[in-house]
Amino acid sequence: MQNDIKVYTELLELLNMQTETINKQNKIITELVNDNLEKENMINELIKQEQYLY
Repeated sequence: MQNDIKVYTELLELLNMQTETINKQNKIITELVNDNLEKENMINELIKQEQYLY
């Protein structure tokens, strides 16, 4: 019984760690997507400005 409790506790800790890791990954992915969108918008604006020059 004691071994079972230890195993369950360790599994719960692993699950918590996995959840934290997934949350960190989601945050990083969100930041990267936002950065990418900003850069894409900037590139599109620069292309528009360049078209007006010619």
